[in-house]
Amino acid sequence: MVLTNNWFALLWIPIIGLAMHIMIPQKRVRINGKIEYRWEMWMAILAIIPYVVWAGYRIDTGDTGVYRKLFLSAPATLSQIPEYLSNNTKDKGFSVLVILIKSIIGNSDVMFFLLIAIFQMVCLVMVYRKYSTNYLFSIFLFVASTDYFSWMFNGIRQFIAAAGIFACTTLMLKKKYFPVVLIILALSTIHGSALIMLPIVFVAQGKAWNKKTVLLIIAIVLATAFVGQFTPILDTLMAETQYSDILTNEIWLNDDGTNIIRVIVYSVPALLSLVGKKFIDNENNPVVNLSVNMSICAAAFYLLSSVTSGIYVGRIPIYMSLYSYISLPWLLKNIFTDKSMKIMYVFTIVLYLLFFYYQMFVIW
Repeated sequence: MVLTNNWFALLWIPIIGLAMHIMIPQKRVRINGKIEYRWEMWMAILAIIPYVVWAGYRIDTGDTGVYRKLFLSAPATLSQIPEYLSNNTKDKGFSVLVILIKSIIGNSDVMFFLLIAIFQMVCLVMVYRKYSTNYLFSIFLFVASTDYFSWMFNGIRQFIAAAGIFACTTLMLKKKYFPVVLIILALSTIHGSALIMLPIVFVAQGKAWNKKTVLLIIAIVLATAFVGQFTPILDTLMAETQYSDILTNEIWLNDDGTNIIRVIVYSVPALLSLVGKKFIDNENNPVVNLSVNMSICAAAFYLLSSVTSGIYVGRIPIYMSLYSYISLPWLLKNIFTDKSMKIMYVFTIVLYLLFFYYQMFVIW
């Protein structure tokens, strides 16, 4: 990973946070019938501007070179879309998006990356500002977990889909499933993996640790334990999709799974929610219930990816793990006493910083 200073991506949060607390007080707002305190939208957006700029002006991080080449070689007029799609059968929605952007901005790859980064970060801001009990801490977790670098500098096509679905959180909470399903189907043309959210949206509804969520965990644990019998089933399910060769290609065969340390880190919110289930049940907050169930699903899929493929299966949890940065701040605030909460906040920050160092400077 190449940035002028990777650590400044983390230092920016306390810097802007201190300025926000000193200069601009939070406003009282009503969310799900409860009075909460939130930053004004313009302040929330101000806090993420550097992340958009860094993502837009990156050079060769991750698969940036592949996307740059794809953008520069794409046609610049909408009339060429049919011919272009005839030669690009995978994720046609992304191909159309690239041509549409290029027809507007011209041949500027920097502007291309900036526009994508703006969309991705604004989707996160909309949800974290409204539903997180600690907006800045949620952004910190997104960066310190290295999701920011993993997805906004790499795998941006899938993260367009993930961020777009995440922005539908209010619709999910209101159980407006029809528009959610339509959006998922539309975003699946950007990246086919988005279809995994069709069942997950329904599994995650209801109270935290409900029967549907527990059954999913049991199914994934069994798939993990009997991975030899699970992979033929996966092969059958993907037979007619763009991933039909997934189990026989070289990437899958040489993939030793998601790093166990990453699995543990992403399982923390789910494990902590099990410890604090009594507090979650007493609160019975739809946002918390949804976020906890999504965190549980993310942890389960990460477990499965540790014994299958970190490259393929390990990419699925991002659709759900974004909710962990809502559930974790809530859990830290609500299941501990004031004194122990402060200790746990420090402990969590230190652990995430260690993970950030490990991932950025040891693994990458």
